[in-house]
Amino acid sequence: MRIIKVGTRGSKLALTQTEQVVNILRNKFSEIKFEIVVIRTRGDVYRNSLKESPERGLFTKEIERALLDKRIDMAVHSFKDMEVKEAEGLMVAAIPEREDVRDVLITRSGEDIFQLRKNSVIGTGSPRRISQLEKFGFKFKDVRGNVDTRLKKLEKGEFDGIVLALSGLKRLGLGKYERFALPVEVMVPSPGQGALAIEIRCEDRMLNEILREINHRESEIGAKFEKKFLEKMGGGCHLPIGAYCKVDFTGKKINFLAFFEEKGVKYKANVSAQFKEGMDFEPLFLKIMESKEVIL
Repeated sequence: MRIIKVGTRGSKLALTQTEQVVNILRNKFSEIKFEIVVIRTRGDVYRNSLKESPERGLFTKEIERALLDKRIDMAVHSFKDMEVKEAEGLMVAAIPEREDVRDVLITRSGEDIFQLRKNSVIGTGSPRRISQLEKFGFKFKDVRGNVDTRLKKLEKGEFDGIVLALSGLKRLGLGKYERFALPVEVMVPSPGQGALAIEIRCEDRMLNEILREINHRESEIGAKFEKKFLEKMGGGCHLPIGAYCKVDFTGKKINFLAFFEEKGVKYKANVSAQFKEGMDFEPLFLKIMESKEVIL
């Protein structure tokens, strides 16, 4: 029996989503033993605001190093945490079917985003989220910690509301917060949000074949096109950039919603195109930039 070691961060969410992937693999490949290996990353111990960090890949570099050193055989990442360019010698072998891409604004009062008063204090350090929420007149305060920690800070009254990814809440069994979900037109998600990426060494052909069995092609294309947009814009977690790409195989259509800010000016674009297998992102990117509109 081959033993495959699966690397992950040690947070409750990271472990939960890794266990979900491993359980799918165990059901499909009972002859293989999958072992979860917890790896501590710099992002887990970094105490300052993430937007102040000059380093990229805070939540992935140590795990990728373990892959290259063959201490693990595969890794499960939140795709939005990964750098825009894959590390040399590594590849994303599969992206399972994507979870809900939306953000949620959870409030102490139970009010939604349109009811919440101006000057309410919102817990988020994300430039993307702040840039899109500024028009509501809110104030912003950085917040760190896992999902449970952030929810407790909200309950204690440190904030009037906090913004989280709905995908993480659902994976943790906290789907009740979906009532606070923000439409993608109001809050364009982070590129890759809601998607998990399974990373392996390029040389591991056998594992690559196994993982293709759980790859969801529509999710893969959409999430990777979002990352390509982020790369084209020269972005990382420090820039206010949002992207959501939805692929419809049945209707042979692809839709791309983008948000970004340049020199204090905010832009949004919503474009559609015919989908073709193997299509290049460049024409779609040009269409996005030609269709961009200034928003207030």
